[in-house]
Amino acid sequence: MPNRPTGGRKSGRAHQPSTRSPECFDSLRKVLEDRGYPTEAPGHPSVGAEPPTKTLEDDVINMQIVLNRLIEDEGKEVVLVGHSYGGTVISNASDGLGRDQRAIAKKRGGIVLAIYLAGFLVPKGATLFYGLGGAWAPWMRFNGEYSYASDEAKRFYGDLSPENQQRWVSKLRHRSKASYLSLNTHEPWRNMPCGYILCENDCALPFPVQKMLVSSTEQKMQGDSSIGAQKLLTANLKASHSPFLSIPEKTAEVIEDMIGKICRSS
Repeated sequence: MPNRPTGGRKSGRAHQPSTRSPECFDSLRKVLEDRGYPTEAPGHPSVGAEPPTKTLEDDVINMQIVLNRLIEDEGKEVVLVGHSYGGTVISNASDGLGRDQRAIAKKRGGIVLAIYLAGFLVPKGATLFYGLGGAWAPWMRFNGEYSYASDEAKRFYGDLSPENQQRWVSKLRHRSKASYLSLNTHEPWRNMPCGYILCENDCALPFPVQKMLVSSTEQKMQGDSSIGAQKLLTANLKASHSPFLSIPEKTAEVIEDMIGKICRSS
């Protein structure tokens, strides 16, 4: 690959006002940029929305604005990284933007790899409920259309110091309940390389659930002869739900390794 792809990151929990890039990704973005990968991290309109009526579709549109600029306007190759809920966003936003798809149409640029970081792999036609086993997680709390989390330090930041746990908990905002109830409309693993980074000490999306999401997706891939790849690229991190905060160097290393595997096979 002649040029390093641009990395696009989507956050999971509600770390930021919707108009700004999530601050929680700054350390990881710096490591990647120091290694030669430019990055962007669009926010989620569903975070902190008043009234709390924004949906997955709003988050997808916000992501597609950035992707269309990078790919359609600038002809860049892009790697997507979707964390937690952000996995559903990159799944939907990537529709029609795969590099191989675009090459057939003699268009430049495109998504070369979509990576799920302790993220939701949701089949087409399903909601985030699929990844939760058909029930809200025990730490999820609702007040009407407002969605909150409980025991956030343990669930999201279990491998950070108490001081850093409180720092990041203080930055969390509510999310629209509606954002969890929208249908997934695209399965990127059908037409582009995808990877999954499992977090072994995750207390928000537990390790066994992550493994189930990977295995069930691979079963569908292996049962469909129209899909080129039969498996996801996978890697494990000994980390809680937010490795971009606790071990940004190692997280970047795993991302770069996955990119390298795709480049070598291209």
